[in-house]
Amino acid sequence: MRFSRRVFLKGLGAAAGAATLSGAWSRTGLPALAAAKTEIEFWSTPFVSGEVPPTFVKWFAEQQAADLSDIAFTPSYGPGAYNTQQSKFLVQARTGVPDTLEGLLENMVAYIKAGDIATLTDRFNAWSEHTQFLDSTVKGLTFNGQLWGVPYNTNARVLLYRKSILQKYGLKVPTTWDELLQTGSAISAKESGMSGFMCCTNRASVRGPQEWISWYFQLSRHMFTQDPTTKKWTVSATPAQFTQVFQLYYNLFYGGSPSAASTTNLGIDYNVLDNGYGTGKWAMVPEGPWMYAQRLLGPQQAGVINDTGIAPLPIPKGGGHGTYLEIKPVLLNKFSKHPDAAWKGIQYLTSAKVMGEWAFVSGFIPPRKDVQQSARFRNSWWQKGFGEILPDGVYLDALNWAPVFDAIFETLQTVIYKKATPAQAGTALHGKLGQLASGGML
Repeated sequence: MRFSRRVFLKGLGAAAGAATLSGAWSRTGLPALAAAKTEIEFWSTPFVSGEVPPTFVKWFAEQQAADLSDIAFTPSYGPGAYNTQQSKFLVQARTGVPDTLEGLLENMVAYIKAGDIATLTDRFNAWSEHTQFLDSTVKGLTFNGQLWGVPYNTNARVLLYRKSILQKYGLKVPTTWDELLQTGSAISAKESGMSGFMCCTNRASVRGPQEWISWYFQLSRHMFTQDPTTKKWTVSATPAQFTQVFQLYYNLFYGGSPSAASTTNLGIDYNVLDNGYGTGKWAMVPEGPWMYAQRLLGPQQAGVINDTGIAPLPIPKGGGHGTYLEIKPVLLNKFSKHPDAAWKGIQYLTSAKVMGEWAFVSGFIPPRKDVQQSARFRNSWWQKGFGEILPDGVYLDALNWAPVFDAIFETLQTVIYKKATPAQAGTALHGKLGQLASGGML
């Protein structure tokens, strides 16, 4: 068993000194030492990536130390970016480290496939607070009839836009893909040093495929169909649908004069996207509620957030509202040496107290009804704006999305760097996903 501290007192004098300081003595006349806490290692990308403010990480460390009598979270919160976290966890999960981790829905499915996380169905149903969690978020983390994670965060992709910039040039908030291109191009032409629109296109981006599939969900809510008997997946999307999304990206970077999105910023990842919006480099971005933390980075970023409007993503002709619904779970390592202590840690992480503070400072929608109903959330313009778009969200089907997202963004590179036309890319992606499905990779 790992302990947060071990105290070895040599000699009665040392013991007496320690007891005098603590004021604690047993009935034997010897000092009664405080019980050591079992250490729990928790990996959390937002804790180390800057997605949540350092003040919250400090608050959490102080609160868990005061609130928990028998367990303690280690001060190290993992390797950082979600793709790095997933790679490292898949390699070392069987060592029992970390005991618990948060992640993305697509990470969770990869861990299930690898046999590295424990089911939480029985533990969750026995927890008196389980009825506080939104049914939709619990359902989204259920795979093959078992619950694999406890939801702590839910959100949907929206269009964030600079209200003052649109007002300055008499532009309306775009509601269609064509309007997005036109409005973005107009801002790129008129506002010095600013692109009208920007998104993630980095080959290894975690966020990029989530943006891409948000546009796809406006054409169809499913990309695959599962046979109820064989449980095998087949591609239900069409090459034409993929072509539409690839054409949007091509038009964003190469349509218009100038284009809505600048080609000098091809290949950026989420950190550059987020910070670029906060420092005024782009007027419109597809983003999530974590952007609320930008206000704490400085007066310029605070001014940008206060000047931000929240709107649904523009939709294509013939399409409808749809967007990537993110449900972030906290997961239990199947090989943790302290599963009961790790479960207590998960309960604490998803408690009303911790989730409430975490959601409020970060801006995401808390999946607990009691937290959502609290005054601080009902009065938050940010959470209200995101909450109104939440019904448009589509959560991912329970399959292995890692190779799918890799194929999507590998193919996108051929479009944005003009190695293939959108139509060629649409056909190529359909073929790649067909091979993944037929090969049992999903």
